[in-house]
Amino acid sequence: MTDNPEAFSRILIDKELEYSGWDLEDSHQIRFEYHMHNRWADYLLMDKIGGVLCVLETKHDEAWHNYDQASRELEKKKDELLDDISKRLEQNMENERLFVVRWSLK
Repeated sequence: MTDNPEAFSRILIDKELEYSGWDLEDSHQIRFEYHMHNRWADYLLMDKIGGVLCVLETKHDEAWHNYDQASRELEKKKDELLDDISKRLEQNMENERLFVVRWSLK
């Protein structure tokens, strides 16, 4: 992959949009880096009368990837910790004679 997952995502999205029949150079069909409602959209897909059909964000893909990776690392650390605790709690059972009681009845 690349050092910039967002850029890589954009390449994939551009290719899929072109394959689906969208003209990336037609600003009536697609708008890039568009500011709306106090946030930025990476792609706006427009209908024939200028309405927004779809808003695409490449950053969400990266955020989910980061979340998934962090979640897996956390799960791995949790398992390692539980294994360590389990080993520490194992009891070693041994039979050993500590003392002998002898008695007699008279």
